[in-house]
Amino acid sequence: MDHIHTITRLIEVSREYKKPLCLTFIDFEKAFDSVEKEAITEVLTNRVLPTLYIKVLRELYKNITAKITHSIMTS
Repeated sequence: MDHIHTITRLIEVSREYKKPLCLTFIDFEKAFDSVEKEAITEVLTNRVLPTLYIKVLRELYKNITAKITHSIMTS
């Protein structure tokens, strides 16, 4: 529920200050799960994607870890 509150608050502040807002939701379980990360950046580089975008994608997928907490169990 914390995420819903955070998103709602971001929208409220964006409207209050009349500032544009862009939200992105990534399903890390399925996003490029079977593709080598370096292959992705190589293809994007060959497609002449701006270097900044490639750097952002590299950072997103660098040392990704996940922690799932449910009741008293953590995986």
